[in-house]
Amino acid sequence: MFIILFTRIKLNPVSQITDNPHILSGDYLLILDPHHFISGEFAGGVRLSLDESRLFADHFAAYSAVMPLIQAESEATAIRLPLRLPGLATKSEIKKTPTTVENMRHMLRDFVNKNLTQTFLSFTSIEHIEILEVDGTGSIKAIAKAWKSEGAENTDRRINVEIHY
Repeated sequence: MFIILFTRIKLNPVSQITDNPHILSGDYLLILDPHHFISGEFAGGVRLSLDESRLFADHFAAYSAVMPLIQAESEATAIRLPLRLPGLATKSEIKKTPTTVENMRHMLRDFVNKNLTQTFLSFTSIEHIEILEVDGTGSIKAIAKAWKSEGAENTDRRINVEIHY
């Protein structure tokens, strides 16, 4: 599952889905590790350079289906939300409940229906949001897309939303 965001947004709601969001932005992949499952110098998370993608191929492989979309936008940011699986949920200090694919779909639809437009109103720097589901084969399914456009007189900004479910 992916949420692709162009520019900045708060990450607080992702704790309902995952304990370790992955953020691909610019030339880096950031993997957050709030439980410090990774020890040593990477405790708390790790920042990997795209130059290191061969060394950490398994982490970068998750982005292969959407990499053309990311590279097409100069300031694109992709946020991957790995599901909280049952084995990890029992160890989680954030949330003990695992996240299923159906839970994720429900939460994303709820976000689209209730918060997508509000996101634009709250964060003026966001120009475009795409919410995509990427399955294990790399097939991409669009869930929703939203973008800003100028009104006829360049005085009012419009928020356009497409929903695909």
